[in-house]
Amino acid sequence: MSLSIEANGLIPTLVIFSAVMVMPIKWAAAYVDAGRTDFAASLLAVVLSVIASVISFKLLGGGFIGFLVALVVMNIVQAIILKISAYKIPGYFIIAIFLQLAISFFFATMPIKF
Repeated sequence: MSLSIEANGLIPTLVIFSAVMVMPIKWAAAYVDAGRTDFAASLLAVVLSVIASVISFKLLGGGFIGFLVALVVMNIVQAIILKISAYKIPGYFIIAIFLQLAISFFFATMPIKF
């Protein structure tokens, strides 16, 4: 017997987006003692860093170099918005990526139909 939950609509999508993308950024920023750790700043950091990363990836024509530059741009944008000190950025990045992967794995293993 399998238990499945159906998630249709905007609200479940926004909840999953905030759980996978924004909350790990917020938690990582709080862990490294960033200047701004509220949800709104974390949401703004995620949205703007994604936009900046896509633009930099497209400008470089994609590929591995484009991917690496997009990661660097993403970290710089998030660090500026969340007011993270320069020496804390590598730790912040590792914590945020680990949390995003862990939460993504959690949602991937849940029996939810989209």
